[in-house]
Amino acid sequence: MRWDDEKKEMQVTWTTRESECDVYDTCGEFASCSSLSSPICSCLKGFEPRNIEEWNIHNWTGGCVRRIPLQCETLNNKTTSTKEDGFLKLQMVKVPDFAEGLAVAPDICRSLC
Repeated sequence: MRWDDEKKEMQVTWTTRESECDVYDTCGEFASCSSLSSPICSCLKGFEPRNIEEWNIHNWTGGCVRRIPLQCETLNNKTTSTKEDGFLKLQMVKVPDFAEGLAVAPDICRSLC
């Protein structure tokens, strides 16, 4: 920290991270990071590593991809599916530092989707 004479306050000039998971996007798209797990990255439910060779050497930046297409994609391709697409509620998730979002009720989110 350093003192800012103009603003008359302490300014943070440098901090250290507690774990690799403190860095946004460590695990790539559709993956979660937990410093308490080994390995720290895992794909979300219904997803698998985009590049398994990179994933196995702990390069998770490629993230994960869907195992099966969304139901709306299979319907457009004339394939039948009995399982309905839905939402997965996640907790303790870090979003980008400058993310823009709206507080929306789950039903509104579903209808917009």
